Amino acid sequence: MIGTLRGLGLTSAEIRDLTATYLERTKEPIGPRPAEALRAVRARTEDRITELRQLPQRIDDYQSEFDAQLAGRADFRALDPYFGARDA
Repeated sequence: MIGTLRGLGLTSAEIRDLTATYLERTKEPIGPRPAEALRAVRARTEDRITELRQLPQRIDDYQSEFDAQLAGRADFRALDPYFGARDA
């Protein structure tokens, strides 16, 4: 069961909380608890997907800005105030 929940994206803390609730054996049905956890996992996952979809554009922007450095035609250290201060 733990492997299944991890495979669905629940964190160790979420699984621990669900397990504690389950073991309490209250009259409260357990179903709403994992349903709530799964909603949280879905929201985290959708947020992460959004971030990942933005990543290629950030990579493109970085490559455009630092084209000369990435091609070896310029040195990144020339842009680093700390590195330049060490040489002075």
